[in-house]
Amino acid sequence: MKLTCCSFHPAKGKALCESALLASEKFYCPYQDCSALLVNDGEKSIQRSRCPLCKRVFCVQCNVAWHSGEDCNKFQKLKTLGSAAMFVDLATRKEWGQCPNC
Repeated sequence: MKLTCCSFHPAKGKALCESALLASEKFYCPYQDCSALLVNDGEKSIQRSRCPLCKRVFCVQCNVAWHSGEDCNKFQKLKTLGSAAMFVDLATRKEWGQCPNC
């Protein structure tokens, strides 16, 4: 899979570019302050990529910021359980202990 940004004409280019792509070919950078349009050319399947516009790493399959230390299946299961489960998993993996005063 090759990730590329579309070149946009300020007035019409973005809409024309997006409409020319099949829904299965396009996706967006998951970072809210970026949301760059990216194109999946389908050449090969990748999991981790860097947005060519904002340069941040994300998971292509989950379309979220990179979830280091977790495969996509485990990440999706934790995501459905909520942020508390994700935090407990992170604390366990990092071997964090509870403050003795708490």
